[in-house]
Amino acid sequence: MYQHIDIPGKKLSYEGGDRRNSKFWNEGKWNTFINPLIPEETLDLPFLEIGSNSGLFLKMAEEKGFRHVFGVERQEDRQKTAEWYRESIGGKFKVIKESMNANFDWSQLPRLGVTLISNTHYYMPINDFAETVNSLRNRTVYCIIVSANGSTRSGRVAHEKEVIDGYFKDWTEVGVIKDISMEGDPSQREGMYGVIFKSNLEIYEIEKWEWPERSLRYLEYKKELAEDIMKNGIKDLIYFDSQGRLKDGISRLSIAKALGYKNVIIKRI
Repeated sequence: MYQHIDIPGKKLSYEGGDRRNSKFWNEGKWNTFINPLIPEETLDLPFLEIGSNSGLFLKMAEEKGFRHVFGVERQEDRQKTAEWYRESIGGKFKVIKESMNANFDWSQLPRLGVTLISNTHYYMPINDFAETVNSLRNRTVYCIIVSANGSTRSGRVAHEKEVIDGYFKDWTEVGVIKDISMEGDPSQREGMYGVIFKSNLEIYEIEKWEWPERSLRYLEYKKELAEDIMKNGIKDLIYFDSQGRLKDGISRLSIAKALGYKNVIIKRI
């Protein structure tokens, strides 16, 4: 397994040497390159990891406090292992066995606060990664990429940051972690960095919205929508105009407020 986890009753074999105590693998990677980049305002929103492996970072995202946590993993053995791991720790995260490409069904996921792609992109064909980034523009507020030096096969995404920047050129880079010392580390990785980009979606504080009494009527007729939001998060965007007026999504916003959401994802039109 790429990630080092323990599941009672399961015997797992791991890649590499002493990765458990490294800054560049497992919990060390999360604590060094991912967690410091996560905006606090996103914790009330869904989290997605593309290439979620055995589910270690999904567990850590739940522990961080994300309301809904999802993983997409194309390899069946690793997806199954993640489900075993979830059951063994009493987790709630969901793992979808599917390849991430132009045909991926995004309707099964909510709008996302954070999407994580950790050392997965350079296994993806260039077109699949480009199409994924295009889809994420209207699906996630933030995208975190973690990468490290490595050989790149023809037709695959290169690891260098300047290459990744090109895919995200119409996003805003809001943070980067790099040049972490490898001295004394038991499982070093050359050139590892973490970077976070922001799309043009926004996080809206629900307290700012004045809840009209008539919006309560919407809740009576939206039981299925409310149940889906409780289970999976909000799948459709909420739209405001540039003057701050709600244009579409009063039912979704009303349900989110009733469920105690602090923030929702919106788009300005």
